[in-house]
Amino acid sequence: MNTEDLSKAYFRGSEYTLQEAKNALKQGLHHRAVRRAQESVELAIKATLRLLGRDYPKKHEVGSLLEATLQTLSPPQEILNALPEIKRESLNLVLKRGPTFYGDEATLKTPEQLYTRKDAEEAIRYAEYTLKICKEIYA
Repeated sequence: MNTEDLSKAYFRGSEYTLQEAKNALKQGLHHRAVRRAQESVELAIKATLRLLGRDYPKKHEVGSLLEATLQTLSPPQEILNALPEIKRESLNLVLKRGPTFYGDEATLKTPEQLYTRKDAEEAIRYAEYTLKICKEIYA
């Protein structure tokens, strides 16, 4: 196994997890759709970083590292333009990660009570966008 093999595996994982998010949305499991969308974004970014030979910290938010890495490599302008949104939405989804499993103990709300269909649809849209951009970097 090499870096490219790992990167390809992460991209496959990102695509599969995105499908899980879409299936959760269809079933009305909005909190699970948000969670799976976050995981898809994380895997797509880590796949790209791995492909670029960049090690990443073992944490969930890596959008800022992708932005910093790509700004040193002079990618196409379209990709540079996408980086601030990818970074922002990656962080946004990471902040939702815990509550999608555990809810909000302070307000005693379950995960199902915290997330709406709109939240799930937006998370999936961000995941699709991130995966698309990351694959363009990969190409």
